[in-house]
Amino acid sequence: MLTNYLLLIEKPATQRFLIEHENDDEKTLALTQKDINGIPASVMASQLGARRKAKTKLPTWYKTKGIVYPPSINLEQCSSEATALFKIQIINSIISRKHNAADITGGFGVDSFFLSSLFDSFHYVEPDSEVFEITRHNHQQLGADNITHHHQSAETFISTVNTTFDLVYVDPSRRNEQSRKVFRLADCLPNIGELQPMLFAKCPFILLKASPLLDIQQGLREIRHVKKVYVVSVGNECKELLFLSENNFEGEPVIEAVDLSHTGVIRSTLSFSFSEE
Repeated sequence: MLTNYLLLIEKPATQRFLIEHENDDEKTLALTQKDINGIPASVMASQLGARRKAKTKLPTWYKTKGIVYPPSINLEQCSSEATALFKIQIINSIISRKHNAADITGGFGVDSFFLSSLFDSFHYVEPDSEVFEITRHNHQQLGADNITHHHQSAETFISTVNTTFDLVYVDPSRRNEQSRKVFRLADCLPNIGELQPMLFAKCPFILLKASPLLDIQQGLREIRHVKKVYVVSVGNECKELLFLSENNFEGEPVIEAVDLSHTGVIRSTLSFSFSEE
């Protein structure tokens, strides 16, 4: 497992190797060397490839020494730094005093890291043991000391936690139990439609991230009390949909299309409702 090499990867000699060889072909590395500093060459090759992707997608991670990258599927689904920064703006617009929040589908922890900067305390929840250990390690490297990490499922966390939150963030896995890609919210894990009543017993706001391929009307049929839907693009390429739900809200949701620069700066916005359309 990758977690067996966490302490070796963060060592200065290994970090120097990753920096000095960041433009090397990782396939050649995996084929020509057995290990580097006690780490299998295949593991180092995957770290090189992931670090190269992080240079533009996650520059804070790229610039921080000691970061360990997860399997490619987790890096693929995680938010970019630009979209994570935009979520900070959303939360600032709806919550004034920010005490406590949770990300119940933590994954690689990009959104958790940025959202935690707004709150006194923050809870990261992840059932996959390898991703959990990697993310907890990286949050320590990044200095996010107000995050409490929970190695359990979203359903277990919500049903057993004894606190309330200002907001719960959810980014359901878009792969089913057979590892096939899915887009409908009911097919994602966890099923937010089923979990929503339990979540609203713990918080007034839910921010849900969904695939950009999801039909907005389909999403609105699957989840309730949606106040606003954000269609988020980076450099004119649609990256994700965000559904903001407020407990007991019953009005017509506003659709806001937002285009961000690669550094998270809003370049343009367009707001409308379906009745206006």
